[in-house]
Amino acid sequence: MSNLVIRSLERNESWSKAQAKARAATCIIHVSNPDSFVSIGASISQGTGTLVDASRGIVLTCSRVIGNGPSLGHAVFGTKEYRIERLYSDPVHDFTFVKLLTKNGQIPEDLPEGINLHPEQAYQGCKICTVSNPGGQESNIGQGYISRTNSNVREWDFDECNTELMTAAMNCEGGSIGCSAINIQGNGLGIMIGFEGTVINLLPVDLPRKALERLQDDAPVNRGTLQVKWELKPLYECDRLQLGQEWLSRFEDEGVEYLVCAKVVLPQGPADGKVKPGHILLQLDDKLVTSLLQVDLYMDAHINEKVGLTLWNGSSSNDVECCIEDLHNLTPHHLIARQGTVFFNMDLLTAFEFNIPVKGVISSATFQPPFVGPSLIESIQGTAFSSSEAMATVFEANHKHRFITICFKNICSHSLSTPRTGYQLTIMDKPWFEMRRHPQQGGPWVITSMTRPTIIQRPLSHLQNCEASVPQPLLPDNDKPNTGVKEIFRATFSFRANRNIFSDGNCDNNHLGFGLVCDVKQGLAVVRRGTFSMFDEVTITINGRINISASVGFLHPALDLAVLKFDPVGIANAFMSDPTLTDNPLRQGDTVYHAPFGLSGNIINETQVENIDEDSAYRFHDDTSPFTAFSCTTCHLRIPPKTYQTEGILLNQDGTVAGLMLPSCAIIPSALIRSMIEYVRSGQVGKLMFRDFDVHRMLLADAFLQGLDRKWGEAITHKHVLCVGKVPIESPLLSSSMIKHPLRHGDIILKVEGLRVSTVSEVGFHYLKPVLSILLFRNGEEIEVEVPTLSLQDVTIDTVVSFCGSWLQKPPLATRMSGRPVHSQVYTTAFMKGGQADMFELKNGAFIVGVDGNTISTMADFVGHVAKIPFEKYFRVEFIPETQEHRVITMMKSVIGPTLLWRKLPSQNEEKVTVSVVDDEQWSQGWTLPRAKSERILLEPPKY
Repeated sequence: MSNLVIRSLERNESWSKAQAKARAATCIIHVSNPDSFVSIGASISQGTGTLVDASRGIVLTCSRVIGNGPSLGHAVFGTKEYRIERLYSDPVHDFTFVKLLTKNGQIPEDLPEGINLHPEQAYQGCKICTVSNPGGQESNIGQGYISRTNSNVREWDFDECNTELMTAAMNCEGGSIGCSAINIQGNGLGIMIGFEGTVINLLPVDLPRKALERLQDDAPVNRGTLQVKWELKPLYECDRLQLGQEWLSRFEDEGVEYLVCAKVVLPQGPADGKVKPGHILLQLDDKLVTSLLQVDLYMDAHINEKVGLTLWNGSSSNDVECCIEDLHNLTPHHLIARQGTVFFNMDLLTAFEFNIPVKGVISSATFQPPFVGPSLIESIQGTAFSSSEAMATVFEANHKHRFITICFKNICSHSLSTPRTGYQLTIMDKPWFEMRRHPQQGGPWVITSMTRPTIIQRPLSHLQNCEASVPQPLLPDNDKPNTGVKEIFRATFSFRANRNIFSDGNCDNNHLGFGLVCDVKQGLAVVRRGTFSMFDEVTITINGRINISASVGFLHPALDLAVLKFDPVGIANAFMSDPTLTDNPLRQGDTVYHAPFGLSGNIINETQVENIDEDSAYRFHDDTSPFTAFSCTTCHLRIPPKTYQTEGILLNQDGTVAGLMLPSCAIIPSALIRSMIEYVRSGQVGKLMFRDFDVHRMLLADAFLQGLDRKWGEAITHKHVLCVGKVPIESPLLSSSMIKHPLRHGDIILKVEGLRVSTVSEVGFHYLKPVLSILLFRNGEEIEVEVPTLSLQDVTIDTVVSFCGSWLQKPPLATRMSGRPVHSQVYTTAFMKGGQADMFELKNGAFIVGVDGNTISTMADFVGHVAKIPFEKYFRVEFIPETQEHRVITMMKSVIGPTLLWRKLPSQNEEKVTVSVVDDEQWSQGWTLPRAKSERILLEPPKY
């Protein structure tokens, strides 16, 4: 055997040993970041870590995996899981050390051998290997060569600065972030901090090794800065910047190819006015600068000392003197978490991103009002402060005020960079807290509570006498809405709707939202209909601490409005009263107060009504369309530029509720809300009837061109008439024989029940009559037609069948109004991925018209025929999809997925849902599930 072959085999054996060592030292890390902090939002992340000290249980990974804020996480080595605790996070470089702990808080004793860090062994052309666990799967091994050792940080990467990156060509996956690149000796050369296509970016381990040595010696990690962001420029580009020939020769003699140049110099920093962007750093205390690493290490060794910098300013060299600051003092080590928003001192990376001083307090990148993106907080209640510690003192001094005035300035957008004032409601029963790093130099966060819930301990009279600190710019001089505003905010609530039964095309397991309690004594509240279904299990949270089970009492078929029912006994200690719903409609120019719903707390803004549109097409901003929303009234408010109207409550100057603000500027007037609440309260909501056609405006001039008599121009007060928009092909009811609908698209409506109409509100959305008498203009003549209305039972989905992974119901009103013929009462509304329906391509929006040659017209027909089909046997299903062609497929029922029939039963005391298995007689017994107790009776699957 030749020496070449022997060396090749030895080299392969060396690589195998190195890879085996790396695989044993590699772990998968799962981290939860519950709060937004710096550039990382509240999220769940996953990455790879490398064991670097087995005796101390120290693992090295990326900071973007762990996050710089409070986090919880664990690491998995093979089949063993350990809790992780942050040891040190670098303020500006993307590396973090965490410590492994067992359930007893001890360092594991059976850890494999760690990877040694040897940055000096990295060179251009060096072969490397990475071992990672993308997605927590088997180890992913990649091989490549280091192509560059002096790359700049990417422009869009705000988690790293002032370092020289290495690059290599290698395939990798998202979960590989944080893994180490090793050489043939099994030593770590770099940390993967990102990739673009097949090019990975590696952070050299020079600084991580220095920090690890300090941690092993139980010594603090020293980090210095001049508040300057440096970058590398090639020597030929520095020649273009007219660098003197003397300096060029010195660098060429040293073999330097890249020089260090200033990119960003922060205002009010130690280098402000001395160093400018574009300056080339030539020397530090008469020592030639050859790399960014040299600059980093020199600053770390001279904290709080003055150093001399020799700079090239474009024409000559000059010497300046700057004092190096402690970088850890410019890193947030204290934060305040208050009602969904985190406040902390300005950090260096954020200052570099927006070129602002490292001073003051900023908010997290929450997109909840009043803070749109990161904001610089200038004052609270008129009191200015310079640190988060001082801010906490101001919060504590004003914790009894119901409203807190916050002056802030957005730092992301130039159009929002001027100071603005927002008002945040202090929820007395919702705790807010502060956190501190311990130790301060990049250590873990320690949580200490700042305030505790006080509403339970305070008597009712004391709470009622609590004064609101609403500033004068918000309220008029007489301060009339003060009491009304406080009562409104006490009557608001958040809710979580869990969904295990899918209907109306909604496959989301849960969704969140907000609402308004309208009847405290009987337990009635209004919310957006949104993605609600009658089968949702709803939990509402009042005052941030009272959780009450609720049920869906009413879903309006044509408006984005729903009524929830709950037990009023549960809010006996909430100190709430019914809000006052006014009958007066909003007018253009009215002064109103917009109280938006939001996760970051309640605020209120004074504004004016710019425009009222009585006929607008309703559109969802959140891409939810479980029903056909008819044209409605919209209200446009006068708001600051670059902002938008959010969902919330509109208040009049006297503190009464004018309506609910919905997406697309739509409003539900208070008069309509009160009428719906009264129908539900009296138990008469079942008698309501609804129209199944939409209307929209047409100019009178266009109507005259069609031949409309001009006498109607004098009779109608507006400059437009109403014409029919969306209308079903068939009528009147979903459950009876279909006949041709009496209305046609484009019909001009002149009178409804003998009254002239020219706005949507005049037509109405619900009635007490089974038939509407409508005078309309069609084909050059006026005719009167009788239009049947729909009952609540006709438009309510109260029966759902789960069949082979598909969810079936009767066709909703939205489907009927889309212009499609109704072929049967069995309609596919949702399907589960990976189920039988997905496999056999029974998709959403299809009408099932036959099963094994039997015609299907009702849900009872379908259930009856499906129950007779044995398991594990193919049968035929005939359906008509949205494309309207007749299709036939074969399917097979699985024993582990029986056909379930869900029904919602009306009840005065509690909501009841029955479920029965219809596939076999032994499953025919039904179970009643009391939803008020949130109980679920699990069906025992058949044995097979």
